[in-house]
Amino acid sequence: MKKKIPIVVTPQRAKDHYKMIKEKVAQAQQDIATHRMNKQMAESMPQASLSGHLAMIGHPSDFTSRAALAKEHGIHDYAGTRDQNRQLHGILMNVPPPTPQDKMRKQLLDSMK
Repeated sequence: MKKKIPIVVTPQRAKDHYKMIKEKVAQAQQDIATHRMNKQMAESMPQASLSGHLAMIGHPSDFTSRAALAKEHGIHDYAGTRDQNRQLHGILMNVPPPTPQDKMRKQLLDSMK
């Protein structure tokens, strides 16, 4: 049987760990507050068009960008028809705007391809 090596917890190590957890909790609380604010803003200012909604969330509204977004949300063979735009708009109205962390995560994943 392997001998277990005890982990030595020094006061400084405990303080550092506490500080790290405290920072993570603060970041999570900030993310939740931002998400709630974005959701309230989106609900209070509904956009009548897909292009208006994309502009509000800071996403490009050109055809290529809309086609990629449609594919991401399960709309295949996107041709930009009125019905497809309405479907995509309806889907996006229920999706919160991407956070800076989401954008960074996507950039990282794209760079790994």
